[in-house]
Amino acid sequence: MMKSVLFIGLFIASSLFSQIRVVKPNGGERWKADTVQQIIIYINAAAEGPYFDFYYSVDNCRTWKYIDSGYYYGNYTYDWDVPDDPSQFCFVKAYATMSGNWDTSDHAFTIYNEQTGFREYEKNAFCLPCIEFKPNPFSKCLYLILPDSTSIYSLTGHLILKLDKGKYELDTSKWRNGVYIIKSGNEIKKIVKID
Repeated sequence: MMKSVLFIGLFIASSLFSQIRVVKPNGGERWKADTVQQIIIYINAAAEGPYFDFYYSVDNCRTWKYIDSGYYYGNYTYDWDVPDDPSQFCFVKAYATMSGNWDTSDHAFTIYNEQTGFREYEKNAFCLPCIEFKPNPFSKCLYLILPDSTSIYSLTGHLILKLDKGKYELDTSKWRNGVYIIKSGNEIKKIVKID
């Protein structure tokens, strides 16, 4: 009986912390379109399950395009035919299909094409990053990727938390059930806490 309780406790604890990670590209790389580059993803199959999908974005994580699916654990290497989709704001996302956890490149990388260059809006730095969060609704834990300084408020306007730019895994087990507002610059998102 004690072993069962210990195993269940370890399983629940390990599932609270995302153990999927984009290792490469992780920011700063310059990949030429129509070449083959390696995407490296680390996944702890014991915590996340061995199945995952991966995607890429050329607009600072606003939209995602499907690359492929994988079945693996440990370091997974994928030879990616880099698309002719030039951008200075590229990210790769790995999504564990069983747990719902995900990770993205920490910083943008570049896909370039020497003949066509970049889209006009990128030359003008028009593309802005956006807040990413999961799950919604949330219970005991909330994962955030914040492009800028961010504040979280209760629905009544009470400041709950102020965070700097970065990736966060928040313990929300003591938060009250209800609606919360995430505000970063001009961007506002609504999230819901339930038990």
